[in-house]
Amino acid sequence: MVYRNRLIAGLKETRKRRRRRQLAVGLSELLARVLEELIDESEFRGPDDFLFHRPDGRPVEPKVFREDILYPAMGRAGIPVESRATGLHLFRHTAGSLLNKKTADLKRVQVQLGHADIGTTADVYTHVDLETVHQNAADLESVFLEACGGFGPILGPRKTN
Repeated sequence: MVYRNRLIAGLKETRKRRRRRQLAVGLSELLARVLEELIDESEFRGPDDFLFHRPDGRPVEPKVFREDILYPAMGRAGIPVESRATGLHLFRHTAGSLLNKKTADLKRVQVQLGHADIGTTADVYTHVDLETVHQNAADLESVFLEACGGFGPILGPRKTN
């Protein structure tokens, strides 16, 4: 993870329900290299400096980041910007949904997002895309037809005029 302008491997502490717990936070090698390069190229490398900052070293305000960077990038990508529905938190939902689609392992998604309750991961942070909905229908059809021995028993003979 990135903490105070340093890449720190391993654990992040969080407090929920009045108890401390440690979460494993994964960082890919590619992302670690990109972040290390950003740190190396920055003139602000102190322990209290920000990785993403204004020209004077102060932190980039979330509103400025959304309006000046995120929303224009989304517009260029053809992604609609909806009030109160598209912000940085959207990336957590996207990451959860994509990881779940790739791995079909909800426990892995829960660990990556740092949720104490897998229900939060399943009910709030993972979403099913239209492609998966269509694939579910095709899979159900296949299972049903296999169980019934094909179209014939279901549809009966074709009517001719």
